[in-house]
Amino acid sequence: MTQPNAAQWLAEVQALKRQVSELQQERERAYDSANNWRKLYDLEAQQRRRESAIAAGKIERLQKDLSDLRSANAEGDRSAAATIASSISSNEKGTQLSQLQSELAAAQQECKRIQSQLETEQAEHTKTRNSLTAALGDAVDLLSKERTAANLEK
Repeated sequence: MTQPNAAQWLAEVQALKRQVSELQQERERAYDSANNWRKLYDLEAQQRRRESAIAAGKIERLQKDLSDLRSANAEGDRSAAATIASSISSNEKGTQLSQLQSELAAAQQECKRIQSQLETEQAEHTKTRNSLTAALGDAVDLLSKERTAANLEK
């Protein structure tokens, strides 16, 4: 009875060794897969960081250019605005360039429109102030005439 038991135990030990070996191989494959995914993740993260840094640089440059354009337009310096616009043109290419140029043109038109509205509003304000001043003067004259007439009747 010990013989079949020993053979059975040996067979079980061999089967368990095979299972352990298979599980170890499976574990190694899982570790390799995890390492591969980790490398891919790190590579993509590095790429995203580079793209983010490039985008942040572009945003910073465009904000500076916009600030320069605003200050040039506020000062009425058209040549400086043209210089900045041409530097933007040399930095950008293709559809981005045409898009930025159209946005710049639209912004300049909007600026002109708002400037025109401001001038119109200022003119209307001046008219209103003058007419209100005249109306106030007329009211004061009428009031003084009524007071004078009231004093004469007494």
